[in-house]
Amino acid sequence: AILISSTTELFNFFFLAFSGGGFLYLASTELMPELLKQKDLKKSLTQALIFMVGIILIITLVMILPHE
Repeated sequence: AILISSTTELFNFFFLAFSGGGFLYLASTELMPELLKQKDLKKSLTQALIFMVGIILIITLVMILPHE
């Protein structure tokens, strides 16, 4: 039971890391170029900035909140 529990936790760790990396890859390769194609430079830069702030917020929360 202990072996299965530790294996499941390890699998969850890698699965979540892979999923998060996939999300960031898709967001950066699909969404960012579309945002930067817009004619309105101010709106485009604002959206890109908000995207970056979101990533920084997630990283900050991971560092601040307790987790195992």
